[in-house]
Amino acid sequence: MDFVTVEGRSLRDALKCITPIVERRNTIPILGTLLLEFNGNALIITGTDLDMEMRVDIDVIDGDGAWKACLSADTLSNIARLSGASPVRISVEGDKAKLSVGDGDASYEIPTMPVSDFPLIEATADTVLDRFGNGSISDLLSKVAWCISTEETRYYLNGVCWQSREDGHVFVATDGHRLSVCRYDQDAVPGINMIIPRKAVTHVVSHFRGRDVEIFSTSKPLAIDIVSPGRRLRTKLIDGTFPDWTRVVPKSEALQYKFEITPAEIDLAVQRAQVFGEANRAVEIKPKDGKLAVARRSPDCGTAEIQTSATWPEGATSFGFNAKYLREVLATVAGPTELLMQDASAPFMVADMDKTMTRVIMPMRV
Repeated sequence: MDFVTVEGRSLRDALKCITPIVERRNTIPILGTLLLEFNGNALIITGTDLDMEMRVDIDVIDGDGAWKACLSADTLSNIARLSGASPVRISVEGDKAKLSVGDGDASYEIPTMPVSDFPLIEATADTVLDRFGNGSISDLLSKVAWCISTEETRYYLNGVCWQSREDGHVFVATDGHRLSVCRYDQDAVPGINMIIPRKAVTHVVSHFRGRDVEIFSTSKPLAIDIVSPGRRLRTKLIDGTFPDWTRVVPKSEALQYKFEITPAEIDLAVQRAQVFGEANRAVEIKPKDGKLAVARRSPDCGTAEIQTSATWPEGATSFGFNAKYLREVLATVAGPTELLMQDASAPFMVADMDKTMTRVIMPMRV
């Protein structure tokens, strides 16, 4: 009989990594399943949404045969979640799978689907593009992921652009209102210029944290492999041209005014100015008694004005920001922070102690 026995916790942890790939709502039943493959040494579980494919290897307690089966992702995840540390035994007989937990106190019989219908992304790993140790890939991507656009009409902004440049390698994301750039110095294949989709970025940030990672090009155009011991994420890339982000980054010599701010204080001031609701409306940044103040006007509700301890630089004029965007960029900085201004209509820079980061926010008319 074809079977495999694995520890319940190992199965649960593997499925936590795979099931976010599986789309719960789809019109293709096979996409709601996971492909299980036992090769005599390890249980390999794969999930896909046609654009991404996640594979995890699980150590086994024992097993027999060499077999494959497609099982419901939701059902298998629920069984693993409730199994605790007990062993889970999976056996395959024809078009059914039998699962038992522990000494058989809990047993299940669930239908399988044809393995031949499971849509693998056919490709082989090619050149190593870069290596990242100790989860650094997750840290780098998380620094820019908050800027990824969700606007489908500009699909080429729906991910993080990875580029190799003369001054180093960068991860870049923008939605046209905010821009975040993270530079890192490392030997890598020159000429990298690709857009990693938002869902793949989110998955790497969440499930490759703390892990050593290698990124490979593949034999399939516009696809890469993100590989860690026991895990492989294969993802298609966005087929598009990322805009020249360097054109919106202000030149340092053009930045005339510097606001030295405390992020938490400005964030609180913005929240207090938002008592009229509509979190994505503009707030005005203006001088008051030589200090920076955050103001909000509502034709129906009235006005709000919150003074902060930040000094207003002489000669600077009032300006505005989308309140939601301002709060999001403030959430990415730490320690002493500077808001750098050319004029009220030009892009602003937000800088903290992290010199690998470039953050830009566009002003908004108030």
